[in-house]
Amino acid sequence: IFMRQNQHMDSFQVMGQTQPATDMEVTVWITDEGMRSDNPQQSAIVKLEQKMLILLDHQQRKIAKMPLDADAMKASMASQGQDLSAADKAEFQEMMEKMAQIKVSITESDERRKIGDWNCTKYLQTIETFMGPATTEVWATEDLQIDMDRYVDLTTAMMAMQPGMKENLAQVQQELKKIKGVRVHEKTSNDMMGTKVNSTITLLEFKEMKAPDDLFDLPKGYTNQ
Repeated sequence: IFMRQNQHMDSFQVMGQTQPATDMEVTVWITDEGMRSDNPQQSAIVKLEQKMLILLDHQQRKIAKMPLDADAMKASMASQGQDLSAADKAEFQEMMEKMAQIKVSITESDERRKIGDWNCTKYLQTIETFMGPATTEVWATEDLQIDMDRYVDLTTAMMAMQPGMKENLAQVQQELKKIKGVRVHEKTSNDMMGTKVNSTITLLEFKEMKAPDDLFDLPKGYTNQ
């Protein structure tokens, strides 16, 4: 499956500075092997068999790998705090506990609407984290044919990039299953440490086609983070 999306973020203020509104085009591939998302700044690769999320930073030319296995994630987080002093370890542990306090809830509404060529149903998605709440209005369609179990697995894995998400993937996945079909339009209001950030993601194209042979190859000249 090939998808093309537009991601828009409204302008916002942080530390007295105004960040301008941005728009970027994102391409997404979903295959039997996994998923790849690309924008001009970053690529994200999910390999389901290896239970691995790989992030490619195109500006700094760096590669970061995140395990999606619960035990491996705990071991990875524990190793990050090994070289800290006792006081810093306590602070690190407290931060990890706060990040783990996350709640995701999804509610289906009675609202129906046609967006583009697709008949959509509205869902309300709420994510509460230590950084603040995020509310998303999700419009999804069942008009498009896709393996829903794989789609939910991959969507959940992509959300692991957000703080606190990877420690709660099982709970997140159960909630995401409530959304029936492919996400066509999402409107998110995010309150991050008192800063309001509004953004949208809109599906522009969806089709079945042959994926490139080198889709999951890592770029040469990038260093491991």
